[in-house]
Amino acid sequence: MKKLTGIILALTLILCFSVPAFAANETGGQTDLTLTYTPPAPTYTVTIPATLTVPLNSTGADMNIEASAIADLGGKSVNVAWAAYNAGTNNGALTTAATPTGDQLKTIPYSIYANDTAKNFGDTLLTFDANGTKAINVRVTSTNAITDPGRYVVPNSAYTGSIVFVISLA
Repeated sequence: MKKLTGIILALTLILCFSVPAFAANETGGQTDLTLTYTPPAPTYTVTIPATLTVPLNSTGADMNIEASAIADLGGKSVNVAWAAYNAGTNNGALTTAATPTGDQLKTIPYSIYANDTAKNFGDTLLTFDANGTKAINVRVTSTNAITDPGRYVVPNSAYTGSIVFVISLA
């Protein structure tokens, strides 16, 4: 009986040291995730000279246009175009305030060339994918004014005009 009592005491002692563990009720949960990516806005700066003196010859004058701080274009390019206001032609006009006499011209036409190709109003002149400087060429297109300025150009008179550019991403 001593053995039996010893076994019972040993089992009682073991049961006293055991810690009951009960499983808690399991609950499920869900978290909805939303990822929104906002790509950075494209940045660029295009610098165009404010003035250009065009000589009275057939080679014209180069105008350097600079694109800088180009970033995050998203696969597009920065385009510099000649504003379309006289579609289908490739001549702008330089005009004098003076009063012409005889064969003298009130206006002298000019064209813009990019890569030695005459451009029309509305055409893209230059395209930039990275920072850099590129040139267009502005030329007088009146053969009479170039070959015989004494007859066709008002002396001591400035002929002026403007070029309107459109800058865009495409």
